[in-house]
Amino acid sequence: MIKYKDSMKLAHKLIIGVIIAFFISSFLFMLFRFMGNMILHNYCKRTEVILDNEQKAISDMQRYIFDHKLGIEDVQHIDRWIQQRELIMVSIYNNDTLIYSSYFNNNDDKSIKNVVPLKNSYKLYFKDEKVDVLILYLFEHHYRDYVMYFGLLIFFLLFTAIMFFLIKTKVNYINELEKDIKVLETGALEYEISIKGNDELSALANSINEMRKAFIIREDYSKKLKESTNELMAYISHDLRTPLTTMIGYLEILIEEDNIKNTDAEKYIEKSKDRAYQLKKLIDNLFKYFFASIKTESQIQLITYFGTTELYPMIEESISVLKDAGFSVYNKTTNDNYYIQMNLDLIRRIFDNLLSNFLKYADVNEPIEIINYIENHQMIFEFRNKIAQKTSMCESTGLGIKTCEEIMKSHKGTFYYEERNDKYISRLIFPII
Repeated sequence: MIKYKDSMKLAHKLIIGVIIAFFISSFLFMLFRFMGNMILHNYCKRTEVILDNEQKAISDMQRYIFDHKLGIEDVQHIDRWIQQRELIMVSIYNNDTLIYSSYFNNNDDKSIKNVVPLKNSYKLYFKDEKVDVLILYLFEHHYRDYVMYFGLLIFFLLFTAIMFFLIKTKVNYINELEKDIKVLETGALEYEISIKGNDELSALANSINEMRKAFIIREDYSKKLKESTNELMAYISHDLRTPLTTMIGYLEILIEEDNIKNTDAEKYIEKSKDRAYQLKKLIDNLFKYFFASIKTESQIQLITYFGTTELYPMIEESISVLKDAGFSVYNKTTNDNYYIQMNLDLIRRIFDNLLSNFLKYADVNEPIEIINYIENHQMIFEFRNKIAQKTSMCESTGLGIKTCEEIMKSHKGTFYYEERNDKYISRLIFPII
């Protein structure tokens, strides 16, 4: 389990990354702004640059006067032109008398009516008069704004790039872990998860590696346990069958003895032989169930078959045996086409078990019903029979039912059974592909 102090490492790294990205971006922003303003200032204080920008502003004002046909008495309309521009201040003189200024309110302050204009003036033509204009154009501030905006853009792009690099590094590692886990999902448990860094992600990778190693150890133990169990069951099977077979042989020899014929001893020996065969059959069923249940799905080869071609002959064969034994059979089959995946040998074992149960426990005076139909994309075989009255036969061990359940599970299907009053109902449910 990751400790709390370790669980914050990734968050700390991201916070530190944000701080570093902010300071680097801020430093470059201020450096760019300082250098840009210095270069801009040196450029904008050049005389030819100043004159060029002032002449452009005068030309724009002259065009405004011509377009609106302004006379000298309309000089106050220049306010509109000033309002549409920024960082421009204008003074207009007529015969060395100030008639307009964007610096002052011309209507209220009478003391500025006679001001000698500066030498650096431009000519401006109204429709009825020629005047002198002094203009102060602070155009450098426009360029300073551009420097500011461009610097902010650099700050944003650099900050985003640094954060993207930091996050992408972690995202790449997460993608790498995802690929490693998918390799493990294929069963390649020897594949080791890569561990990078020292944060929650590396701790997670290390935990997966430890879990992988533990799973390998458990799988090895389970494999050895299965091998040992199989070997033990094989020895037990041999050790049980050998003396039992020998005992059956001795009993058959005794039955053939002349001095035993037609005596009570023959009757008891015959019963002992029947019980010995019954015990042998129970042992055989026990080991059949055991070896069927330990098989994994990967060990069972499933092949796609056309259902009506392979399953119906098994049903017809069972019906034939039942009729020979005196049973009547009601058989209703569907004509629909379908395909299922199965192992024919294992499915035959199911039908053999069902047939054996019919012969042992079904009431011969009542019909056996065999119905199959398709429902919810599944093929269902349903068997119904009335249970016969109790006889002297031994009680069922249930091994046949368990074997059917295991086989159907390996086919991704279901074996279902129930006793309802005196009826026994069993179903085989196959998924259709």
